[in-house]
Amino acid sequence: MDLNRIIQALKGTIDPKLRIAAENELNQSYKIINFAPSLLRIIVSDHVEFPVRQAAAIYLKNMVTQYWPDREPPPGEAIFPFNIHENDRQQIRDNIVEGIIRSPDLVRVQLTMCLRAIIKHDFPGHWPGVVDKIDYYLQSQSSASWLGSLLCLYQLVKTYEYKKAEEREPLIIAMQIFLPRIQQQIVQLLPDSSYYSVLLQKQILKIFYALVQYALPLQLVNNQTMTTWMEIFRTIIDRTVPPETLHIDEDDRPELVCATRQLVNREDRSKAEKADMEENEEISSDEEETNVTAQAMQSNNGRGEDEEEEDDDWDEEVLEETALEGFSTPLDLDNSVDEYQFFTQALITVQSRDAAWYQLLMAPLSEDQRTALQEVYTLAEHRRTVAEAKKKIEQQGGFTFENKGVLSAFNFGTVPSNN
Repeated sequence: MDLNRIIQALKGTIDPKLRIAAENELNQSYKIINFAPSLLRIIVSDHVEFPVRQAAAIYLKNMVTQYWPDREPPPGEAIFPFNIHENDRQQIRDNIVEGIIRSPDLVRVQLTMCLRAIIKHDFPGHWPGVVDKIDYYLQSQSSASWLGSLLCLYQLVKTYEYKKAEEREPLIIAMQIFLPRIQQQIVQLLPDSSYYSVLLQKQILKIFYALVQYALPLQLVNNQTMTTWMEIFRTIIDRTVPPETLHIDEDDRPELVCATRQLVNREDRSKAEKADMEENEEISSDEEETNVTAQAMQSNNGRGEDEEEEDDDWDEEVLEETALEGFSTPLDLDNSVDEYQFFTQALITVQSRDAAWYQLLMAPLSEDQRTALQEVYTLAEHRRTVAEAKKKIEQQGGFTFENKGVLSAFNFGTVPSNN
């Protein structure tokens, strides 16, 4: 492929006067073998103007999203739909991790979306080597490669974030290598408060959160490793607020505490699990458990007279339900529809009945918002599958879920040590 011709066409897409002609040129070229790898070469080249590199990244992202997997022809047709040629796909697999490491942020975000799509379709079957490649750059002596490699690892974890436990095996195998490594890395980075170090720490925390927030992989964490993570979280939370953050607009400050809030939630859950474990170990008989329950009931019922009188002073009007509070929808009812499925089905209905309106709804969304929306779709499908499985079991006269409590403790002692 003639790189200069592609560069000129991409440059034309930025100019309103040349945009239509430039888009026609690209539409005539994108099916040619070696076109997609040529876009990647343009993206990573420091000799190409940045707006052109950004346009190439967006075009490549759209190509990978639409044309990466092999597709079957529609019913009644013999012609296979276009997809990126396998030789081109292999070139992209061989170089995209390096492209993410070398690219500036505004280009990198497009390439990471490409990587997510490739991992989704090719890992582990067609591309098991991505694990070794990410691991190579994580161990590099050059810290410049760490952020890019962590971003690649994040895409791998995000791909499996909402998968069922039995479908997460490829991720579990990979994280047996990566989890101890990133734990050691963040421990070494903690004393360094420079901007780049904190950026790396944040990315490691995002990886850990995506790994454990939906399902805690007990194959990867035991009591000792989880305690180390909790100490890492405590150290970060106990830090003083950097003075430079006070100069940030108040509307933007919530973004600064997002990661901290996630850590607090995870630490609270872990502390509760640990406390439950210790409590369960201390209770050795039904008699002791009965005594604990009796003490709790006595404590609740043994309030002083002053406290009871204070409760009587409540204004009944304060406790009355307002019309707005009393308003309910089908989502508020017991055994109601699932809100994720409801939302997803509503959008699908709009798409099928009024495509133009659907496009107007989708057009303003950013790439991050589109990614988040796709994750909602994935979660809705997972929840639907789980609900159908439970319903089928109940219809067959199997076990029922009378106790609506959740698992309150994990027995880490039964998991083989990873150390």
